[in-house]
Amino acid sequence: MTNSTAKALLTARLAGQLIECEPLPSTEKQAYVIQQAIIDTNDDTISGIKIGATNAKTQAILGLSQPFFGPVFTRGVFSCRNGEQLAQAPLKAANPVKIETEFVIGLKSTLIGKQDGITLDEVTDAIDWIAPGFELIGSRIQNIPEKAGLCAIADGGGNHNVILGKPDHNWKKRNWQTHRAVLNINGKQVAEGHSGDSDAGSPIGMLHWLLNFEGFTGKQIVAGQFVFCGTCTDPVIVNAGDQLHADFGELGELRATCTC
Repeated sequence: MTNSTAKALLTARLAGQLIECEPLPSTEKQAYVIQQAIIDTNDDTISGIKIGATNAKTQAILGLSQPFFGPVFTRGVFSCRNGEQLAQAPLKAANPVKIETEFVIGLKSTLIGKQDGITLDEVTDAIDWIAPGFELIGSRIQNIPEKAGLCAIADGGGNHNVILGKPDHNWKKRNWQTHRAVLNINGKQVAEGHSGDSDAGSPIGMLHWLLNFEGFTGKQIVAGQFVFCGTCTDPVIVNAGDQLHADFGELGELRATCTC
């Protein structure tokens, strides 16, 4: 099952298609095995990690009891990291795609997952910057069940593309429990939240969770890679032509346009 499901999901990812996927994963362990098979057979590199289902509300919707993680492949990374005013956010999939507003952590040194063995100080010492970000998400599975969490894990966390904003190297001066973010689409406010909207209470706390999560044991986040630490706004469906704007206060603004 693992190889055939992974091959089908990778094909769908590369083609931007929806597929009927059988059999579907029935356990979290099985879902991560499929995810790893996609990583192993994809010719793309990994630029970072995404964390999903970072609060109890989302976990209940997905039928999960804890957050999950997935890869962010390099060809799906777009940015305003050098101060550009507008990024492109390609919508490749035939299925609905949603936008999430997130805080992103970039690392200056490599961290390796170790169940209950990484301290918060070790995590903090490895951080290079924190930036605003958008993540475009959506399942590539047409026959997705009502509780879609296991399918999301298998499907690379449901990640399509990410948009990176300008890194803030003075991140230690910010309050990461209450840092506000407001999302506007086509000039209309559609969602708002703050950096503490997660089980761990901050983006740094979510990174700390990931590195101590049993399922991440032995895996690594390499210096120069980044971590999307979970949405702080409710996911909102986007369409080609939509103009995205998020105000992250002192962290800056992030703008993108959705393209076909």
